[in-house]
Amino acid sequence: MLSVILLASILNKIPLACLAAVLLVVGYKLAKVSLFKQMFKLGWEQFIPFIITVVAIQFSDLLKGIALGMVVAIFYILRANYRRDYLIHQDKQKEGGLITIRLTEHVTFLNKGSLAIKLSEIENGSTVIIDGSNAHYIDLDILEIIYNFKETSTAKNIHVELVHVPAFRGSFGH
Repeated sequence: MLSVILLASILNKIPLACLAAVLLVVGYKLAKVSLFKQMFKLGWEQFIPFIITVVAIQFSDLLKGIALGMVVAIFYILRANYRRDYLIHQDKQKEGGLITIRLTEHVTFLNKGSLAIKLSEIENGSTVIIDGSNAHYIDLDILEIIYNFKETSTAKNIHVELVHVPAFRGSFGH
């Protein structure tokens, strides 16, 4: 601190290329190869945002690099959430076909389309159990689809049973 205050004019004479070289050496020593190996072992969904963050920091600045890394990580989180919305098991041994739909931990509006399509494909006369036991969060859009399906299923002779699915209070406009 004293050298920055007292020797500022002398420190300004140090070429920026030398300071950049010192920063690169320090950065290299901080970025251990074992960290890169560990991130690679976690899978592409962890490794790609990590590498993009490191490269973006190198070619821009710290704030822009971290921001770009977060955007890429959020993309992977949303993509994973879109894919893992529910699990369907159909027991063809039972008459009429027992279909069990288990909702995963977080079922958001991103899953609305795929769930609506799956529910519309259920055959007449089936028995459907929608199990929300594992769900920590179920979006209102999903609850609306589930309860609309339950109301319209009687016309198709589909028996619907809801297990640990929270009550839906109706649409927002009512």
